[in-house]
Amino acid sequence: MNPTPTPQEPRPERRKTDHLYKHIDDRFDAPEKLIKSGFPDGDPEEHRKVHEARIKEAKDRAEVRLAVKKSLYSSGIGLAILTLRANNDIKYYYVNRFSNSFEVEGW
Repeated sequence: MNPTPTPQEPRPERRKTDHLYKHIDDRFDAPEKLIKSGFPDGDPEEHRKVHEARIKEAKDRAEVRLAVKKSLYSSGIGLAILTLRANNDIKYYYVNRFSNSFEVEGW
């Protein structure tokens, strides 16, 4: 007669390798967990999208600032030219007005 097979207990070598596999998995998962902990909700893709949006906003603000500066510079230069011309016109007006009113003898 054949004896009935009894369930065998796991071999001790198998338990050691299971522990080793778990240890290796934990060691490889630790850096990934550490890196993901640096991102909101552990999502690096969303973090990248937020940075891209902020970079785009900064570029847009820089373009607007440049346009405002160009506008101010051009209007300032125009105002300076008008002011200088007005000053010269005023000077010539008064010079001509007063020079015609004076008569210098012998000239």
